[in-house]
Amino acid sequence: MSMIQLQHAVGHSDIHSEAGLLDNVARWRALVSGQALVVTDQTVAALYLDRLQTALASIRYDTLILPPGEAHKTLGNWRKVLNKLADMAA
Repeated sequence: MSMIQLQHAVGHSDIHSEAGLLDNVARWRALVSGQALVVTDQTVAALYLDRLQTALASIRYDTLILPPGEAHKTLGNWRKVLNKLADMAA
């Protein structure tokens, strides 16, 4: 398993990467406390989102699907991510 820890103003966020994680229900339960936001694009969602949703079935989460491609990595879409997180925290 590989983990990257991102530091931010109110603590940190951990990014985990490991073989087989996509379908590992027990590992997701161990990794996620509280709730999660799945942010993906339409291309990746079509390929993997169903499997991830199955693995996350016992976890509180929401999903945000954005358009694919570099052209959509914009401040407007970043705002959508932040708004979704704010809505989830309310």
